[in-house]
Amino acid sequence: MTIERPMFPPRAESELRTAAIISFPRPRPIARQYLSTAESEYAPRPRRYAKNPLRQHVTRLSMAIVEANKLDEFIDAEALEYIRKGVKAARILADELGCLADRLEG
Repeated sequence: MTIERPMFPPRAESELRTAAIISFPRPRPIARQYLSTAESEYAPRPRRYAKNPLRQHVTRLSMAIVEANKLDEFIDAEALEYIRKGVKAARILADELGCLADRLEG
């Protein structure tokens, strides 16, 4: 007994369809230029924080917050270095976001 399916086209099991993947070169970076980001990080084949270079400062700030949440007797020299890097990253983020807000406000 066969089931008739008048609403659907016949299936073609032998025909495999694959997606055509086209790669386009990126001559320019996809992120905007920031003062705190070195020019070398805007290469055509960028590295880790290519889409948003400020993300590296957010990561450092996040690590500093984790270290600062420790009790005082558990903060050693390495944790203090994380906190100092976080302070520096917070200042950079504040400056960059302030400049961006001023530029967007006109």
